Amino acid sequence: MRSIATTFAREGAKVTITGRRKEILGGIADAIAAVGGRSAVLAVPGSVTEEADVQHAVQATLATFGRIDVLSRAVIPHMQRQGGGSIVNIGSVLGLKASLAFPAHPYAVAKAGVAMLTKTIAVHYAKDGIRCNCGAPAVTETPLMESRLKDPAARTAMEARVPLGRLGRPDGVAQAVLYFASDDAAWATGTVLTVDGGIMAQ
Repeated sequence: MRSIATTFAREGAKVTITGRRKEILGGIADAIAAVGGRSAVLAVPGSVTEEADVQHAVQATLATFGRIDVLSRAVIPHMQRQGGGSIVNIGSVLGLKASLAFPAHPYAVAKAGVAMLTKTIAVHYAKDGIRCNCGAPAVTETPLMESRLKDPAARTAMEARVPLGRLGRPDGVAQAVLYFASDDAAWATGTVLTVDGGIMAQ
């Protein structure tokens, strides 16, 4: 997510991004560079569904920045060698609670898997100083939702399901991820934090 990457860069992190669409990747890299400087970003084209691309991104990051402190399960061996790190997964409230309004069964099952993956990684790698947590947003105003949200009736219906009465913003999710990655969360691991305007409280 663009907002997560730019938030980390603004806080002084060096950020590696990867994705299949080079034009989108370039735009995100420019946004990161605008807040953190060109040396703060490494863009590596590839797909996270291809293990070779994932490993290439890991190796390129290590070659450029020297270490990896925050990322996904592909970096566990490197975090073990360096004495720890923080993995932050992105889940969804749809992986925690069934919704009649969103009959996206495969998506919900995949996000439920992310929540359990977070917990199992947290337990298995705690001894290595590796923390693993998960941010689980509800409907957030991202480019993926843009076409649906253009319909005022659809937007109103979605907002009506949220106790706070509005949809999520990417920067809200980014702040949750930043917290988990920071030393402020040094004793948090295996946690799934909902960023959902109160949906899970209903």
